[in-house]
Amino acid sequence: MAIMPFSVLRGLVIVAGTLCLNVHWVKISTWLENLQQSMLVFLPILLNIIFSLQWAVRYRLSIMLSISLSLTVLLGITGLEHNNETNFFIGVSLPVALLAAIFTNLILEKNIKLFRTNRIKFNWPSVKILLIFFSKLLGLVLIGHLILHASDWLTQDISDVIYPDNFTHGLLYELVREATWFFGVHGYYIFQDIGFRFMNETISNMDAWKAGHDSLNILSVPFYETWCASGGSGGTLSLLICLLISRNPSNRHLINVSLPLAIFNINEPLIFGVPVVLNPVMFIPFLMTPAVDYIIAYYATLWHIIPPLQQ
Repeated sequence: MAIMPFSVLRGLVIVAGTLCLNVHWVKISTWLENLQQSMLVFLPILLNIIFSLQWAVRYRLSIMLSISLSLTVLLGITGLEHNNETNFFIGVSLPVALLAAIFTNLILEKNIKLFRTNRIKFNWPSVKILLIFFSKLLGLVLIGHLILHASDWLTQDISDVIYPDNFTHGLLYELVREATWFFGVHGYYIFQDIGFRFMNETISNMDAWKAGHDSLNILSVPFYETWCASGGSGGTLSLLICLLISRNPSNRHLINVSLPLAIFNINEPLIFGVPVVLNPVMFIPFLMTPAVDYIIAYYATLWHIIPPLQQ
């Protein structure tokens, strides 16, 4: 919830950039696109800082120590994974940022009593306490690196299976992307390699169709954006309509924030505000709605009830 204002601001930047592009203000649109991408890169770092801040306040730890250690562990994990890059924060994922904050602050919380009951001096007992403490943090960095490395292999294996080149793989692609939202992670960015490849294939297919050399594919990037993401990932425009119909006063603030952005298929305020994230009951319709949308749209296109998307 604390990170939602930042997410809403990024949504507004995306909307502004899209509107500028539609009125042919290309330079402003490009600048706004770069801004929102930079905000996206910074989002996990911000999450790590906010979590450490709230943990420190709750358990009466040093705020600066909590944030500094948490960020150092996070950048250490990322730095081992991207050891040829000077900017370690590039490519940090939300789950890694959150887990680094959780386990770093757990270690700090469990060891803070040792620092408070033993005055740190330049002697062997003090050095021993510090060595044990930093060895735990180093162990956390190494374990985090191994988990991150294993998750990269797993993501690559899944990507090979769910590339949307037919009905079944296309449905799996949609379901797997949506499933990552249970942990608050945007599936598009986890499977970004599929997204880039799929985008290039879509553009090539449409160019070939315009030249009269090929027929249009049913599955394309705009197919998913048009038919499976009404209101945003999970088809949450339907959820927003339910909130409007319920007329529950407690939903009014959430509706006021979510509705303008939902028109542009941006739904982070709704996903984190309801919340859908980590909510097993809400997550069933979150998965099933876009799946049903996909099936209806696919067969409606296959049976020529609607044409394949052309641009």
